[in-house]
Amino acid sequence: MNTQTLARAAVSLAALACTAALAQNPPTVSVDLTKVSGAVAQRIQMDESNMPMSLQVPPEVAAEVCGPQAARSAACVARESSPALDRMIATRMREDDTRTMGAPPAPGVPPAPAAPKK
Repeated sequence: MNTQTLARAAVSLAALACTAALAQNPPTVSVDLTKVSGAVAQRIQMDESNMPMSLQVPPEVAAEVCGPQAARSAACVARESSPALDRMIATRMREDDTRTMGAPPAPGVPPAPAAPKK
């Protein structure tokens, strides 16, 4: 096997490894929630003081709440909320609050999808 063939094989393996890593850990965007926390807390009927300051969300959710450019960035500030972001925040708040573990979702907020089984 010559050097070029070995180099091509190494590049191919590296590309496969990166693709596998991305498939296991989809990209997320850190969304700053400070501008929308009051309105979201009211909608999901939870205490604003317990709201997270930021949340990791899929790029498509970031684009909905921060603007289209957010899908290509690592972080953004939410200018508005969306039903998907409300669900994610409600889920995070329930998970963080051990007193409500397993509680039903807040009124008007559909339950978050179950985590995929491994």
